[in-house]
Amino acid sequence: MHCLKCEIILRCTGVKSLKEKRSILKKVISRIKENYNVAIIESDCNDSREFITIGVSALSDSKDFLYDLSKKIEEYIEDTFQILVVSEDVEIF
Repeated sequence: MHCLKCEIILRCTGVKSLKEKRSILKKVISRIKENYNVAIIESDCNDSREFITIGVSALSDSKDFLYDLSKKIEEYIEDTFQILVVSEDVEIF
């Protein structure tokens, strides 16, 4: 059994308040949970209006599946929400 631990930093431009950022974040988290069988949380940048850091984890028998899953989630965020992915730190163990 392998475990995916992924930290994704997103940049939201044009966000005027933390309330607006939280609204965007809730949509991102709920849609990712609906479409992919992963656990996801906001892990950092709580007081920043411009940046969102989310943590994603998943389990699988295949390392390749987990790596592909992390890339699919990154592409999904960029394509669906028009949010820039600044960095992605993927660990599979």
